[in-house]
Amino acid sequence: MTGNNAQKRPHPAFRVLSWGIPLAALAVIATLIIPGKNAQPGGEVSPPARAGIPYVGFAEIDSIIAGASGAFEKGDYKESASLLARARFFIRAGINEGRFDGLPRNLELVLGLSEFYRGYSGKGILIITGAAEAEPENETYTWYLGQLHLSEGNRIEARKYLERTAALGGVHSESSKMILEKM
Repeated sequence: MTGNNAQKRPHPAFRVLSWGIPLAALAVIATLIIPGKNAQPGGEVSPPARAGIPYVGFAEIDSIIAGASGAFEKGDYKESASLLARARFFIRAGINEGRFDGLPRNLELVLGLSEFYRGYSGKGILIITGAAEAEPENETYTWYLGQLHLSEGNRIEARKYLERTAALGGVHSESSKMILEKM
């Protein structure tokens, strides 16, 4: 007499695992290979050609800024964001100690863009928004905030920043007006 155990069938849980694990692995691989929303940096928002972050005159921090600028210009946004976050930390510590007057121009813009392009859009927008509030007359911040919000589908915020850019009358003023007319 043969019973159910004599047929040497695998346990049902093992059969599920033997199919489930390879399918899950294929799903993970597919999500890494198939381009998603942020496959191109920032969607429609083009990064500036150069990072343009001035040095602070402190060798260790300047070398971090140089590495971050190089990584940003090569499109390695993860490395750029990591290095710029480190430089910003050291510079802020120096500001508290009285060594520096403030953050270098464009540091937070490039840091925010790096975070945005590597897929952390909310973090990137938040960093640039903080910089724009600190320098309300800097139209580059408002220009990029308008572009980033527009690429995220937030037309109300995009309109607010693009109108501000147009009102400031700088380099991006005409481009902002054209985008606003199309909205």
